[in-house]
Amino acid sequence: MPLDFSRTIGPQARRVRQSERRRYPRHARNDPAEVCLVPIDGTSWQATVSDISSAGLGIELGAPLRRGSRIEVVSAKQVIFGEVRHCRKIGKIFRAGIVVEAVFYSKPLRKVTVGRS
Repeated sequence: MPLDFSRTIGPQARRVRQSERRRYPRHARNDPAEVCLVPIDGTSWQATVSDISSAGLGIELGAPLRRGSRIEVVSAKQVIFGEVRHCRKIGKIFRAGIVVEAVFYSKPLRKVTVGRS
């Protein structure tokens, strides 16, 4: 019978083990963004993208998002479409985990010169 040490380790060690199970590494961010429900009904919230990975992102905002809601997250560099997996109140803010469905990156416009034939 295998030994179970799960009760002898602290909560922080459990969190480390849980993060080791993630498929994609997270990268800390502090990017301002705007969050809209899809289909867009005119409602939007100011938010902060707190972390991002290949498969998801964490956002912080002043209002709760319902689990399963489809949202659009617009930042200066990209537009991300995704689904809310969880949303928890932490102090005065709400922290939501989003599964990424599609990402569109903004590109600077460049002048195209057409040659003469």
